[in-house]
Amino acid sequence: MDIRQLRTFITLAECLSYREAPERLWLTQPILIDQGVGGGNQFSTVFA
Repeated sequence: MDIRQLRTFITLAECLSYREAPERLWLTQPILIDQGVGGGNQFSTVFA
């Protein structure tokens, strides 16, 4: 996991929203998911 993915993961955890997190990071939703953070792949965790 690189620093960009960590920052994205933290922002997503703070927002608890796939709509708000990309806006705070100046990203689009597909980019957020493509970074691998949205699927929980890095931590073997499934996010609801």
